[in-house]
Amino acid sequence: MKNLRLRVKEDGNVYVSCPYGVPVSEIESFVERKKDWIAEQRAKLSKLNSNSENGISDGSVITIFGNKYLVRITEGKGDAFIENDTVIVPSSGLYSVETSVIKLLGEECRRECVDAAFCFLRAAGYNGPQPKLAFKYMKSKWGSYNSAKNEITLNLALCKIPKKYVYYVVAHEIVHIYARNHSKSFYELGEKIYRDFLKTDRELNKIGIPPLLS
Repeated sequence: MKNLRLRVKEDGNVYVSCPYGVPVSEIESFVERKKDWIAEQRAKLSKLNSNSENGISDGSVITIFGNKYLVRITEGKGDAFIENDTVIVPSSGLYSVETSVIKLLGEECRRECVDAAFCFLRAAGYNGPQPKLAFKYMKSKWGSYNSAKNEITLNLALCKIPKKYVYYVVAHEIVHIYARNHSKSFYELGEKIYRDFLKTDRELNKIGIPPLLS
């Protein structure tokens, strides 16, 4: 190794790799120069794992698509998975318990939304380039459509609410491919591809965006 290297691991601790014989003072100076970058990385990790005030522990209850699941933390390695009404989280996996659960929620959300998007695009008679689907946690909106990128961004928090609202949000953003504003034609197409489009829209407006780990 010829150069100093810096890493911030999931636990927030800073790890420095360096050539043999480098003085401690030089290492400390290197870390000091990187303090802004370290703070940025820690903030990202904190944001990922801070969606629940108390985190996730064995016996916690989380909601997935409106249904309650018991969390069981077990020994062993691998990814978190759902078994009946239980979320199984191996304690010796690559990720923390919270990150493993968020990863599982993301996979569940993507699966439902990808299938729904395919159905609604077909129902709308769409024959253009396949829009890209992106997923991230957002505090203020359920979804958005970027016409320049032909990209639909969906809120990971969709995995917390009943599936009828998940499907509605996907349909809503697909209608935006045709109509940028919420005009009469927007709602007409919405009703065509999703039953009770306007009614469901009004219901969803009364639902706040929940944290992921709840």
